[in-house]
Amino acid sequence: MGRPDTSCLDKPAEFKDGKPVTTCSTNKEGTKVCQEGYVMVKPYYAPDTEVKVCAFDAQGRCGKNLEKCQVDNAKTQQTITKSLINQLVMYAESLYKSKRPYTDLITAKDMYVNGPLSHFMRHQMNTLDGISIGDMNIKGDIPVVAFHKQEEWKSVDRGTLHSGILTMPAYLLRFASNRGRADRFYNSFLCKPFQAPPGGLPPGQDTCHKEP
Repeated sequence: MGRPDTSCLDKPAEFKDGKPVTTCSTNKEGTKVCQEGYVMVKPYYAPDTEVKVCAFDAQGRCGKNLEKCQVDNAKTQQTITKSLINQLVMYAESLYKSKRPYTDLITAKDMYVNGPLSHFMRHQMNTLDGISIGDMNIKGDIPVVAFHKQEEWKSVDRGTLHSGILTMPAYLLRFASNRGRADRFYNSFLCKPFQAPPGGLPPGQDTCHKEP
């Protein structure tokens, strides 16, 4: 307890007044270390199994079944990152199969989410743990898809500030600055480099900055 390099005891946790009971000892460095036991949890990323979780880690801040926390040894962040990439592929493929206008690639307001993305956007997007992409300005409710269902995709109606793949998480993360995003768009879709107009860009309070 209180040391990130100290794990819990390999025995079931004991509780007093609803709080984990700790066992304290002095390590070889002469530092007092207090440890709690573990509890069994059915994690969101593998709901059909049970894993040992240190009792303090399993408290309310990680939510039910650890739903608000990333788990390194389960590679949850890598799974989410992979899904963000596949989201772009899924979207482009859906436009082709549905015979929608190619312009929807950069103008449409919908997108698709699978299990990892559904869970991330509903439980982890506004936490400090793992990937951070800010306010997604989603118009409708995020479809509920279990984290482990990576191949199940459902459509989401996004808000008016969205514009195709240009406002999807993978694009925003890959090109982290507005200038980088604009430069990539100009090069890919307008076939010319991005340059500021004569006299520079409009001031920050200009209404043009509120456009998609």
